[in-house]
Amino acid sequence: MKIQSFWFFLLGLLLSSCSSGYERQGANWVWVSYNEHDGKREMPILGSDGASFEVLQDERFAKDRSAVYFEGRVITGADPQHFKLLGESSYSKDGKRVFLDCLPLIHADPASFAVLEYPYSKDARNVFCGTLPMRLEPGEMESFTVTNEDRMLSATKSTILLTEFVRFNPEYQWLDTLTLTHVIVGNYGTAKTARRKFSGYLEVKP
Repeated sequence: MKIQSFWFFLLGLLLSSCSSGYERQGANWVWVSYNEHDGKREMPILGSDGASFEVLQDERFAKDRSAVYFEGRVITGADPQHFKLLGESSYSKDGKRVFLDCLPLIHADPASFAVLEYPYSKDARNVFCGTLPMRLEPGEMESFTVTNEDRMLSATKSTILLTEFVRFNPEYQWLDTLTLTHVIVGNYGTAKTARRKFSGYLEVKP
């Protein structure tokens, strides 16, 4: 039993020393990742242009002449010519959209967008929890403050199938009119305004 535990420890140590990233294999690029169950995994980046492929400063991101990638997945709709990373975060933008990981923030304005503290961000019109615009009342944006009472849990991301999210949050039924498949929310972030408190995107009832 002790020997088995040692080998699991050794495997975990080995995998933790391996970093995920992009690798060139001949004329093609792949995203390489590691986990305890499967070990090394390679995901070919189909359709990428090897000649113009460029790994960005945040090495989870890359781009070529026709697309932008996050951990090997295409960021749908991102314009590589105007694509920018937003500091040391998973947020990015181009001239028309703002993104978190590989998903767009819904109706976010890149010109006025600012990262607050994950899972919260804002533009001139909305505050966002993950990729989701929050349902703030008129005048609340000015007093919106991130509190993130549990710093470790507040960094947690939940990527949810849109149909499931809408099923449990019927007030967001209007999302069905958009060409989205998933949303990202930070359920363990906390924030407040002058009148209300929030856990994730939901109001905390007194």
